[in-house]
Amino acid sequence: MKLTVKERLMFNTFYPRSGSIAEQQLVRAIDNKIVLSQEEVEEINLKSIGQNLKWDKEKGKDLDVMFTNEEYKFLRLQVEKLDKENRVTLEILDLCLKVKGVKE
Repeated sequence: MKLTVKERLMFNTFYPRSGSIAEQQLVRAIDNKIVLSQEEVEEINLKSIGQNLKWDKEKGKDLDVMFTNEEYKFLRLQVEKLDKENRVTLEILDLCLKVKGVKE
């Protein structure tokens, strides 16, 4: 799955605040695959301004991430939960649709 910098920064929207050990291990595994490295943060000049994050979008590069079937299943389940709870915002809609469209 190809993820933009913005999508990678929004991924924590899918993570449950608490859960089973197995769920939290999946969260950690997913997060380790998508986290921005310190080098990347410096390269794109990522800065926190108030409650917003800003970066040089021209320097931001997409990351091709290979999730396991278990990780995809977990992510789709989290998107379904957000949908059922009417918590999908316009800001995360495209990312939700991208996750839902991924085949196992």
